[in-house]
Amino acid sequence: MTVQVNGNGEVEGTAAGLYLEGTQYELTATPAENNKFINWTLSDATTSTENPLTGVLNSDLTVTANFEELAQYSITTHVDGLDMGTVEGAGMYYEGQEVTLTAKANQGYAFVKWDDETTEPTITFEATADVTRTAYFKKVATRAWAYGLKMTEGADDYTFQFTTTADGEVKILFKDKDGNELKTLS
Repeated sequence: MTVQVNGNGEVEGTAAGLYLEGTQYELTATPAENNKFINWTLSDATTSTENPLTGVLNSDLTVTANFEELAQYSITTHVDGLDMGTVEGAGMYYEGQEVTLTAKANQGYAFVKWDDETTEPTITFEATADVTRTAYFKKVATRAWAYGLKMTEGADDYTFQFTTTADGEVKILFKDKDGNELKTLS
């Protein structure tokens, strides 16, 4: 029996060599990374997709395990709106590989949806074809709120000003009675 490999993979099991008629054999094909097992080709002109392959030797036999590289697919992304956000995860993926795309809004914007109406910013799917996905964002209103508080201690007056923005940043500004900034806390 002769065992051969066509493509990227390996065969384990009954070793190639001389055997008596009636000897049983078992061969298992394992593809290399990013490859797939296609079939076995036997010298008696038969093919099989069974894996492992088993049989009985009745004559000289050559068995070839056939492998091929997985297809690669291009996953591309677009952002609807200049500078509104970004999408991570685009690139080349092998057939069956898991793809994760994450839409991230820039400051002042919010993620709205994907082109298939999915509203979660992170989507996961299996690469089965070339795909282009579009993320949609919208501008969010930014508001600044300022609150003042005047405190008098002895002859000195102090002003505390609290500012809050739409993205949640809070600042506290301390000024003396002449309007000089003493300290800002964020």
